[in-house]
Amino acid sequence: MNRYKNISTKSNDKNRQVYQTCIYPSIPPSLDDIYIITTPGDRLDLLADQYYENSEYWPVIAGVNGIGHGSMILPAGLQIRIIRDPDMFINQIT
Repeated sequence: MNRYKNISTKSNDKNRQVYQTCIYPSIPPSLDDIYIITTPGDRLDLLADQYYENSEYWPVIAGVNGIGHGSMILPAGLQIRIIRDPDMFINQIT
């Protein structure tokens, strides 16, 4: 997964190509969602690998939960929602 695939670029004031701001979609809760409580050592990429069999899907977990700004490491005791179909999230990124 390339998390930048669906994000358009623009030129900045130095005429360099930069990615435009990405707005993550709001995915309503589903009965198929999985909820976990993080434990010490949990990271976004490791959870993505565990639940989606692909560590590159970590932006899905981060985006759905509004977390992961600056760190892959998650604090223990945090409730995380894992959506069943990560493509539902990826295809809606604007």
